[in-house]
Amino acid sequence: MGVLTRGVLLRALAERGASAPVGAAMQRKFVTADPAEMLDSALHRLQECDCRTLPVLQDGRLVGVLTMDNVGELVMVRSALRARASAA
Repeated sequence: MGVLTRGVLLRALAERGASAPVGAAMQRKFVTADPAEMLDSALHRLQECDCRTLPVLQDGRLVGVLTMDNVGELVMVRSALRARASAA
């Protein structure tokens, strides 16, 4: 199992070309989260790692993915909902 981030993918394409296997480029050491983990804790680790992607594992199985983009979207949606509620 591994994680292939945009940066690693672009670097691998530049160095090895499009015919390189995914397994040769993916990061095999990465941070994970548990579905029951508090979002604050997972977000803190996501900010500390260089991957911008946190696979969510339950009993060793991938059940989701948390990314910085997901968190940004959540913040924007909550902000829009708060603005609408306060305007009403």
